[in-house]
Amino acid sequence: MDDKKFRITNEIINDAFWLSYILEIKRRITDYNQKEILSFFLLVFSSVFCDETISAGYGGMGENTITTEKEISDFRNKNLKSCFKSTSRTAKSIIDEMGVNLENYVFDIVLSTNNSKIFDINFRSWDFNKEEKSKLLECVISTPNAWMERLMPDLYETMLEMLKEQTEIHINRVSNCSIDKKSYSSYKLFSKATLSSDDKLYILQRYGLVQLIKFVDALFDENVSFSCNNLKFESERFIVKCKASLLEMFYTDSKNNGSISVLKEIFALNENCIPSNFYALNRSIRDNLHYGDYHYSTDEEWLLAKKHQNIYIENVVNVFDSKLYLNFGMGYKLGLALAKIQKRCAE
Repeated sequence: MDDKKFRITNEIINDAFWLSYILEIKRRITDYNQKEILSFFLLVFSSVFCDETISAGYGGMGENTITTEKEISDFRNKNLKSCFKSTSRTAKSIIDEMGVNLENYVFDIVLSTNNSKIFDINFRSWDFNKEEKSKLLECVISTPNAWMERLMPDLYETMLEMLKEQTEIHINRVSNCSIDKKSYSSYKLFSKATLSSDDKLYILQRYGLVQLIKFVDALFDENVSFSCNNLKFESERFIVKCKASLLEMFYTDSKNNGSISVLKEIFALNENCIPSNFYALNRSIRDNLHYGDYHYSTDEEWLLAKKHQNIYIENVVNVFDSKLYLNFGMGYKLGLALAKIQKRCAE
């Protein structure tokens, strides 16, 4: 096996392992909201793994699998490539089903919060809870784990045993993160900002995905690295690729919907603190998600990319947060109580 082929193999196994590892952590967490956060991360990036291994000819659907390759590809694209416009059929469908009302004060969204700060918004994941999606989601989230258990069952168990102490640390970190769900108003959320409907929908769609990646990045905190049978496993390499994919998504979104002003604001901030050569480096790291080729980078390039990924992500969060208004005070509590009374009366 030549060097490039070996590196591609190592990329696939490394990605499969860390997706499986996060799934193992999720299985050992008991709190539903904490499990859900990990599930949402896995659904996004396991769908990339499934789609890319199939595209590169390294995988396929089992004989008894109901889910199709197209369903996996469509699901992956919806998470990372589809940029909602207020006039699109998909956006209108979700708005109608959820009862989202950007112009009036109604409790139309659910926020996942940590210390009263937004962690996720259910607009992005609305379809995840539909019964007809259950088989697809189960297939997506379990595939990397199935890879590890089928291709190297004994070795996989050995690797998990090697990381037993580290796993307990990661489980405790997740367990110590309190996730609360709160009903809120999308109208109220954007009441202090002047934004178009496309901008508001964009933040509703993308905010949680950014926070999910930040959460998993903080979960690992430091690079977990070890070698096994000449293969090198690095949590940092996996996380940096996830970040690269996220940042490339913003570029694609700007091409698909040039009217989103928050992206222009983010890009303007980036011009002042991110060197121009970063973007090609980030794209080459992202492209290692495509398992048909391997893109080399030097240690210096890797460090530069990693540093400026974090700056980029903080710029995104700062711009998004500047458009949001959160207040869980007395007015919120009275409004929520009245909404519950009205709902009961209408039933």
